[in-house]
Amino acid sequence: MMPRPTKFFPVAGSVASRAASLLAMMAAVAGISGCASRRAPTFPFGAVALAHPRIPPKPAMDPAEMSPPDLAISIPPPNLSVSFGRTVPARPRIPAGTTADLTPEAPVEAPVIAPQLSENESAAARQQTRESIAAAERNLARVGTRELTPLQADLAAKVRGFLKNAREAAGSGDWVGAHNLAEKAQLLSEELVRSL
Repeated sequence: MMPRPTKFFPVAGSVASRAASLLAMMAAVAGISGCASRRAPTFPFGAVALAHPRIPPKPAMDPAEMSPPDLAISIPPPNLSVSFGRTVPARPRIPAGTTADLTPEAPVEAPVIAPQLSENESAAARQQTRESIAAAERNLARVGTRELTPLQADLAAKVRGFLKNAREAAGSGDWVGAHNLAEKAQLLSEELVRSL
């Protein structure tokens, strides 16, 4: 069997307590609001427009007292010297007579840093460099005297620059650097030929 739901029936005592609390609240509100027959007098705002302000009379003054006060302003002169802290050390000063002592007798060439290759590796690098230079020159010859766009002309100038640098590196004995430069020239020249 299912339990029956209970119905809520208010008890008579609870209604009386609610009524009493409601009555107490109404009395409290009436007590706080004050007496209805004795109100504070209100100020008539219509009289405000008719009222005139009283301005105090000005005292009579001597003309000597009426002159403005002497306000001397002393402004210090501006500081025009601005100094910034040095961020780099000062250059050393060399007397004019000692320049001959510092000049080297013979120009010193900058050392070339190149990896040490065996004879077989060096021969292979020389052969690959020559092949790359020849391929780049053949591709430049294909371009010939054609009218080039600015992008194509830039590529052709870069190829010529890499070829010149590759020849200089090969002349100094840097075959690895020469091979890298010649290979760049060859790749750019192939790109140039494809863009025609």
